Amino acid sequence: YGCSYAFGEDGTPVWPARVINYSTKIQCLSKINKGLGKLDDKLVNEYMEDEKRRIPFSRIIYFGDGMTDIPSMKLVKTRGGNAIAVYKPKSTHKEKAVKLLKDKRVNFALPADYSEGTSLDHVVKTILEKLSTERNLEILKNAEKKKLK
Repeated sequence: YGCSYAFGEDGTPVWPARVINYSTKIQCLSKINKGLGKLDDKLVNEYMEDEKRRIPFSRIIYFGDGMTDIPSMKLVKTRGGNAIAVYKPKSTHKEKAVKLLKDKRVNFALPADYSEGTSLDHVVKTILEKLSTERNLEILKNAEKKKLK
């Protein structure tokens, strides 16, 4: 999900077709959570049991680098996922990211260096390993449940 433009016949952008702001980011997260498409605007508000949701919030990693990301980061963190406030290394934005960590709005506040071997790389790979282990354990548990039937 992201911003997009409407294009004229000559292929040049003529108008913003989709603008994503802080409130529509929450809506997009809900669509992802429920497994809905970009255009399923009415279905996003329909009730759906947690077990039927395609991508649980606990399996979402949200990266945010600005004020408009705070509600989404808080939502993901509150629902069991991981929210990472990223900031430009050696910038004044570090204090804002650390404040989000202190305020319990994010799980991590890290420099926005996506290179292999960085702290961000280590955190993301660790989260992915945890999610993979949890999924594998769930598969094993389900196999055991089948033995009882």
